[in-house]
Amino acid sequence: TAVVNIGIMLIAITLLLVSMIYYSYRIREYMDRIADDKILATLAYTDPLTGIMNRTKYEEVIKELKAQNLKVCTVIEFDLNNLKVINDKNGHEAGDEYIKAFSKVLRIGFEEEEFIGRIGGDEFIAIIKNKHIDVESVIDMMQGLLKDSMKRKHFIGNVSFAYGIAKPAVDGNVLRVITRI
Repeated sequence: TAVVNIGIMLIAITLLLVSMIYYSYRIREYMDRIADDKILATLAYTDPLTGIMNRTKYEEVIKELKAQNLKVCTVIEFDLNNLKVINDKNGHEAGDEYIKAFSKVLRIGFEEEEFIGRIGGDEFIAIIKNKHIDVESVIDMMQGLLKDSMKRKHFIGNVSFAYGIAKPAVDGNVLRVITRI
């Protein structure tokens, strides 16, 4: 009986070890799949040149905003001036530098929880939810930072951006703002 009990314990320990190995393998496989999903999501939603969100993510954010009942939301659309001229005169590498410099300035201008993205070749967007900010002061700061950044790179060309600001109507209808864009 002692030999049988030892045999049963050995079988139980063996089954336990096999189960632990199997489940650790399955957990590792699951974790790898999660990591792969995160990588794919990053690739799907990130603009490769600037590292900020892209148009696909922007469209998802807009759908989410339409479903929310926000009382405060400001949307700012930016358009780089003279990108075509810079590309034509100095080459596309210079235009890419202009785009990357602006995206860095955009990151400085807006906090991490706010959405910023590149939605076209020279078009960018910032969405500020649930708080009031002095947009004009942020824009002025960004204009100065962009000029300084490009001057330090000995960049030849007029760098600036145009922008449009959409805020909720008097009735606070954020959905109307988001739909206009």
